[in-house]
Amino acid sequence: MTKPYVFQHVAPEELHAHLKHRSLLKGKTAVQSFEIAEVGHYGRALLLDGCVQSTEYDERIYHESLLFPAYAYSPRVTSVLCLGGANGGTLKQILKLPHLERVRLFDIDPELHGISRRLLPHMHERTLEDPRVRIEFGKVFDMVAALGETRERFDLIVADLPDATAESYATSLFSSEFYQNVSRLLSPHGIYVTQAGQAHFLYSRFLNRTLRTLGREFAHVTPYTVTVPSYGCPWAFALASRGVDFASVTPETLGQRIRLLPEETLAAYDEQTHAHMFHLPKILRSALAEDVPVNTLGRMETVEIAVRAEPASSSS
Repeated sequence: MTKPYVFQHVAPEELHAHLKHRSLLKGKTAVQSFEIAEVGHYGRALLLDGCVQSTEYDERIYHESLLFPAYAYSPRVTSVLCLGGANGGTLKQILKLPHLERVRLFDIDPELHGISRRLLPHMHERTLEDPRVRIEFGKVFDMVAALGETRERFDLIVADLPDATAESYATSLFSSEFYQNVSRLLSPHGIYVTQAGQAHFLYSRFLNRTLRTLGREFAHVTPYTVTVPSYGCPWAFALASRGVDFASVTPETLGQRIRLLPEETLAAYDEQTHAHMFHLPKILRSALAEDVPVNTLGRMETVEIAVRAEPASSSS
């Protein structure tokens, strides 16, 4: 009997594999290839263009880590713009924020949104029933640029984006031009947060270029990391702001804000975890000291982590 595996690169010469118990649905939307499968001991997983995006049993680590540190550094969050994330995982967490008044979500793939609502109900729960939520579909780069021409501003902008592979629509959303548009949408003390690829000291160029690119458009930028087990290596995120100096926010203030969150609904985030996230290991800090160019639409750093060929099988 053969058992299929899902393989993907975590570095050019390094693979991570999950046993695939069964595939629930596999296909291609107008935007991207996808598969929803049951893998390893992680439950149902969403794969985009061959890359694991989330799994049922550890998605909360990723989504809580993406959102709540930015909230903790924010003086007050009443308005949020979420870029990507129509699979529901981030939106579910956003609705836990105290003082929240409105959320807009921009995503490119309405077809996948419908599929995930049907096959990944643990991600969405009852988010679409909340009257504060407004979801719109289209090209995210263009939607952000158009919104910048209005007076609407946000306290927090969350980029829940897929991996920036050469085939992904998300590549342009790590460019200097995009960050210029994002900065116009933030309130004076607003914060932008994005996933930023692998926190792998031997494969840190994408992260480094993302940080350098954010640093061109924002006065304050800081990375942090967390281990998402299904990804096979630590994962990086980046905070950016014009008005919030992250280094000046005291642990006492962070703790006060974190304690306002509904702790009983959080699986992965608290004060102790927050402190751990922002203490990068020396070997990664050294790797990120390399001088690298910024990302522009004409010169982008992309990541190659997905295996396109059919995965090998193992006999048992």
